[in-house]
Amino acid sequence: TVHFNNNVIKYDVDPYGIYEEILFLGKGSNGSVYKVINTQTSKLRAMRVVSRNKEINLKKNSEIDEEFIKLKDFDHINLIKVFEMYYYE
Repeated sequence: TVHFNNNVIKYDVDPYGIYEEILFLGKGSNGSVYKVINTQTSKLRAMRVVSRNKEINLKKNSEIDEEFIKLKDFDHINLIKVFEMYYYE
């Protein structure tokens, strides 16, 4: 379980209502990555889409959460900056 008291993690918000896919960039073991644009601010972002359904075991979900927790606090030229995370059905 992820515990945050900020607005970085958003629950029950569909990111496709905020971002529009522009280009499929690739697929990895934890999901697919798309180039997207924020429809409200026109800022370009990369969005990784990860399925968090029951078929994925709890350990894998926990690993994804831990990666996010670590990356959201980093600000380095060689690392991707994490801005937000969405949980939705």
